[in-house]
Amino acid sequence: MHQAETVSSNRRSAIFIAIAFALGVALSFAGLTLTSAMGNGDAVVTVNGEPITREAFYERLELEAGEEVLDQMIAELLVAQTAERYDDVVVIAEEIQAEIDDIKRSYGSEEAFNDAMARFNISLEQLERDIRLNLIINQLTRRGIEVTDEEIQEYYDANREALGHPEQVQVRHILVDTKEEAEAIVAQLANGADFAELARIHSIDTGTAENGGLVGYLHANSPIVPSFKEAALKLQVGEVSDPVESDYGWHVIRADDRVEAQDPTLDEARDFIREVLINEKARPVSDILSELWMTAVVEVHWPQYEFFAHDPQAVRSEEGSEE
Repeated sequence: MHQAETVSSNRRSAIFIAIAFALGVALSFAGLTLTSAMGNGDAVVTVNGEPITREAFYERLELEAGEEVLDQMIAELLVAQTAERYDDVVVIAEEIQAEIDDIKRSYGSEEAFNDAMARFNISLEQLERDIRLNLIINQLTRRGIEVTDEEIQEYYDANREALGHPEQVQVRHILVDTKEEAEAIVAQLANGADFAELARIHSIDTGTAENGGLVGYLHANSPIVPSFKEAALKLQVGEVSDPVESDYGWHVIRADDRVEAQDPTLDEARDFIREVLINEKARPVSDILSELWMTAVVEVHWPQYEFFAHDPQAVRSEEGSEE
């Protein structure tokens, strides 16, 4: 389902954005006030023989980013505490691992993922913590939301075509510079040559050559060169095209698989539609955090951050006295 892929992609994007903020900012500075209080004078760098000490470095970081980091850390703690307050807000280890697996897949390999973690100095424990917080927030934004059968039916009727998938063809190609080269490759294929091997040897499309020319599944709305798409969609499974010209050169295309168009029934689409509608009704994260803040007691022990102090009971008392 194309919409399913979009929702999943949007959800991953939201998670990545939240993780990028939490890990790229909060985790980078977490514990600065505690460390600066230790007064460690070790040099971070030395410039022309003159050191910039760890103490001076942390003091500057606290001065310029301390308020933002502390605000973020308070918000994270409020979210974590809220998960302990509600029995229906539960994050299990399998959910966290599934998110980590998605992130790993986005990097293409375990090695690339580990390199990124090392580059940003992020431990797996830190990543798991921030994923857990994001999953809790996601549950809080959806908590108490209901979707009726009538709403599901209405959505299905309005989006029936988009819920399915169009006819698709999985194709490979070999891209060369001239028509003569393409014709020679078509002749070799007719004599039993292996398509994937010829792609690896001759194709100038380096993005697909090492995978035997595999392009993937195409459909009528795929954002691809029109002449290529038109020729590809006409092919039957196993059929090889005549040379096809594009701005990139000459293509020889083969169809590996064909998937017929399909529209899901209401029962098949019900769970997906319910998820879409719940996401549409979900409350803004800012509203959730505001509510958590308004019910929290925040005691400040460092004078420079006294503006963070908050006691909802005191606020209610002041409001009552004004009346």
